[in-house]
Amino acid sequence: MTYSIPVAALFLLAGIFLLSLEIFVPSAGVLVVAAVGCILWSIFVAFQVHWVVGAIFVGTIGGLTFVLPSVFLRIWRRSPVGRQMFLEPPKDDEAAASPYEDLVGEVGRTLTPLRPSGAAEIRGKRMDVVADGGVMLLEGEKIVVVSAAGNRIAVRRQTERERDVREGRKNLIEDFDEIEGLEGLR
Repeated sequence: MTYSIPVAALFLLAGIFLLSLEIFVPSAGVLVVAAVGCILWSIFVAFQVHWVVGAIFVGTIGGLTFVLPSVFLRIWRRSPVGRQMFLEPPKDDEAAASPYEDLVGEVGRTLTPLRPSGAAEIRGKRMDVVADGGVMLLEGEKIVVVSAAGNRIAVRRQTERERDVREGRKNLIEDFDEIEGLEGLR
């Protein structure tokens, strides 16, 4: 049998074709085995022609191993089928609206310890929440909703000042009177 470069190239192309066919035809690996066989045979034929030709084929196959999958994925993502398979990242101006955005600023209480996640009662409903900053909160503590992004509700411990203001026990004038050295500013 006479070995030549076109024969080696033909086996290489057949191997690449069989590999790409495996993606679309479920063959339980039979096409992959045939493709690897064709590629290995093309390397053997290339080395039978000359060792330089064989080295060029090995280098080409090595390069195609890295280049072809990335090129294929770029083309595949832009195809009609690929657009249905891959999700596009949201655009910056399309911030996902949270169904819990109206809870920001609401007060509730923890039903379980937050380590940093757990359950809390806000507006009379049990909700899964996360302690802001990863701080552990005990069961029964008063909390304030800090932010809501997607389905994540972040809360923090309610301060005494917030509790007093919300319950109407203190106001700004009383706090102003408590600061020493400001008597003459009224």
